[in-house]
Amino acid sequence: MKVWIERLLALVILGTALAYGGVVPLAYSSMEIAVFILLFAVALGEGFRGHLTLRLPWPVWILLAWVGLEMVPLPATVVRFLSPLRARAMAALAPQWVSGSWWTLSIDPHRTLLYFMRLLAYAGAFALAAWAFNPRQGKSPLVNGLILLGSFEALYGLFQYLTRQQKIFGYTKIYYTTDATGTYINRNHFAGLLELTVPMVIAVAFYQFQIWRRERWPRRHLSEESHVAAYRGFFYLFLAILLGVAAICSHSRMGIFGMLVSLLFILLLSQARSGLGAWKTASLLVVFGLLAYGSWVGLGPALRRFENLGKAGYLESEGRLHIWKGAEHLVRDYPLTGSGLGTFGEAYRHYQRHLTYAYVSHAHSDLVEFTSDIGLFGALLLFGGILWLWVKSVRAFWGEMGLYRRAITLGCIGSTMALLIHSATDFNLQIPANALIWATILGINYKVVCLRKQEVPVPAGERPAWSDSS
Repeated sequence: MKVWIERLLALVILGTALAYGGVVPLAYSSMEIAVFILLFAVALGEGFRGHLTLRLPWPVWILLAWVGLEMVPLPATVVRFLSPLRARAMAALAPQWVSGSWWTLSIDPHRTLLYFMRLLAYAGAFALAAWAFNPRQGKSPLVNGLILLGSFEALYGLFQYLTRQQKIFGYTKIYYTTDATGTYINRNHFAGLLELTVPMVIAVAFYQFQIWRRERWPRRHLSEESHVAAYRGFFYLFLAILLGVAAICSHSRMGIFGMLVSLLFILLLSQARSGLGAWKTASLLVVFGLLAYGSWVGLGPALRRFENLGKAGYLESEGRLHIWKGAEHLVRDYPLTGSGLGTFGEAYRHYQRHLTYAYVSHAHSDLVEFTSDIGLFGALLLFGGILWLWVKSVRAFWGEMGLYRRAITLGCIGSTMALLIHSATDFNLQIPANALIWATILGINYKVVCLRKQEVPVPAGERPAWSDSS
């Protein structure tokens, strides 16, 4: 059943990404329903067995409860204590405010409910990935599905860029008509998808190189399995270069920066841990391949966008700094609870002093937006928990781990690092497909690093030749 859950979850991710990143209501609503159905099926099956093994770490439970609290009508005295500005605003709107009144902490509880359902779906994907992923098998339909999705998006984006056929299926693009965007509307979110999947491709390549050394070292000659592992390793490295070049063609500055920093980090980390001479050569091949192919297909436009950062007044004219300054006042006014999940666009209107002709729906920084939406405590739970898992993963990578487990841990480290860097100046976590993919990767990471002692061993006779038995 676990293999089928992995496959179905991969299909949900694939469908959400192909539907313009899941930003249309039909796409993200279908995603939520599909994840909830999978959760129900697993819970039902586990219930028949007499025990439920779906796992969520305690910060996730507290975060869900915290966001849920924003939608629940609370007594006026409680609202005054938790969010004084919210209480004053309600008193101004309703002069009949008395101590017996009940109000929500969210300024728009209906919108918070819509975003809360998405958050529940992401938590469900996390739990499903942690439950279904089995590192002992040496392969995963879910990981393969993520690699397949990243490869398709990269090829589609490169096709758009090189042929100038700027369409997404039957839709003719209006924005970013000179950039690769794949099936996404925004080039930054397309780059976000690629920076999540490139490290997983590198991870599988690293796994193949580990097999190559394991099969070659005792015998001092290449066996058939070693030949296959070497060919697969180089194929995945070529695939990683392809995805990286597509990210460069998106011309997303922080997407490119986050991807390159995370790639360099995991390549150096894996080399330091393994000491493989062949892997060192392979790592250099990836770096030089990215530079060579990137220059060939159009590194110039991406470099020019980086050069713009040094121009006087450019950052102010772009608008992000003005939004962040306004959001700073918003956070000061709602420090503990925030204005409510998903309400940044509404709450920011009161602080909008620039770009007044436009409706600013997002803060162009996930860190800023979540802090303003769910407060400092909620943001600490979310990003603090992710950073804790990342640090624990880096430490676990240096410990005693099986080949596949170590490789997948490496991929999760790279994906998390890349998106955290990118999310400092963009809103990838507000895009359902990218948020769903990251939640799934975090679930896999949680399973590999934190739940390894709770796994049921696979009988030796049922393991494939490439199983994670070392």
